[in-house]
Amino acid sequence: MKEDKLKVLFDSNIIIDILTKRTGSDDSLACFYKMAEQEIEGYLSSKQITDIHYVLRKYLPKDKRMAALNKIISLFNVVDLTCLEIEHAMFFAGEDFEDNVLVASAYNNGIYKILTKDKGKFLHHVVEAIQPSELLEII
Repeated sequence: MKEDKLKVLFDSNIIIDILTKRTGSDDSLACFYKMAEQEIEGYLSSKQITDIHYVLRKYLPKDKRMAALNKIISLFNVVDLTCLEIEHAMFFAGEDFEDNVLVASAYNNGIYKILTKDKGKFLHHVVEAIQPSELLEII
């Protein structure tokens, strides 16, 4: 019987840390490699792609941004953001609506873990927030 891989939605900041080579992102990079090696299934929401692009404008010229985005969409499963996620996010306990939308995107697509460096953003949610070091311990 085929074993299902762990599905993990990556927080945008994890991707930005990797692409901008921020210090302290070694565990994030290791998680990215685990996903690229297909040890886990990595996910992003379609909204995150535009957010990542927006932030990368400060760090990379357009050609490098587009190459990075092209690589991201070739490696990650990208889930759509619909009105349903927006509606669900309105009723989640978290104070940050954008984070609530991310949680709804994960949950509505059967993804129950969000990889983040800031677990506090995702307290009281229907998905589990885990840090890169924690993910590396369980895979």
